[in-house]
Amino acid sequence: MGKRGPKPKPQKLRDIDGNPEKRAALPDPVAASGRPMPPAWLSEYALAVWDDILKSMPPTFYATADTQILAAYCIACAVFKEAAQEVIDGGPTLVLDKKLIKNPAATVMGDQQGKIASLGTRLGLDPAARQAIMGSSGAAEKPPSKYAGLIGIDGGKKQ
Repeated sequence: MGKRGPKPKPQKLRDIDGNPEKRAALPDPVAASGRPMPPAWLSEYALAVWDDILKSMPPTFYATADTQILAAYCIACAVFKEAAQEVIDGGPTLVLDKKLIKNPAATVMGDQQGKIASLGTRLGLDPAARQAIMGSSGAAEKPPSKYAGLIGIDGGKKQ
C-alpha cells in the first residue's frame, strides 16, 4: 500500500511558496538522462501515439527510464482503438444464445480508458499534470506583491 495523503510538493514549488511551514529542504531528485526509444514490438498505431507524445512535449522532458511507461501508454491507446472499432462495428450489445449481452469490447474500452488516464497523468499528458510540471520548473512563479517593499519587515512568525 502506498503512503497516505497528498503527494509531497517538489522542493522547487516549496521554495516558490516560501516554505511557511519551515520544513527542512527535500533532497534534489535524481535526474534521468537519455532519449527514450520506442520498443520494436509496438504496433503501427502505438508508434504513431509515441511520436505524437514526444513531439508535443519539450525535447528533454522524457528520459530513457521513461521508455516502459511510455510504451504501456501507447499500447493502452492502441488496444482502446481496436476495442472502440469493435464496438462501432458490432454495437454495445451482442446477441448470444438468444440473450442480449454487453459487448466484451466495451469492457476492454473501459479498462483501457482508465489505464490511459492514469498513465497519462504520470506522463504529464493532461492539463493539471502539465500545470504541476510548469510550476515545478519555475516557469509559473508567483508574481511579486504590489505591496512588496512598503513595509520594512518580513511578515510571518519570527523564530
